Amino acid sequence: MTAAVRPGENGDFDGPPERSRGATSESAPPRRSMLHREAAALADYSQRREALLREVFDLTNELVAFPAPARFLALQKQLGQAIDHQAAQLAALTPSAVG
Repeated sequence: MTAAVRPGENGDFDGPPERSRGATSESAPPRRSMLHREAAALADYSQRREALLREVFDLTNELVAFPAPARFLALQKQLGQAIDHQAAQLAALTPSAVG
């Protein structure tokens, strides 16, 4: 026999009804608050990731068009610098704590 999972009073899925009706620890953060922090951390990560990847992506995209040799060489040099810059930025990031 399986227990049905129903939304709690605030719309969150709290698990089987038996567990959701029991006493909750007052020190535990509300589920909605934890989900909000996780969503915010994921959005922040996504924005950082996109910003870090943009220059490398744009240069790589231009390189695949096989421009004239002088432009190709200049793009390769820019790409190397962009990768170095990206690696330094990644190394400087601190993990965000969630929860």
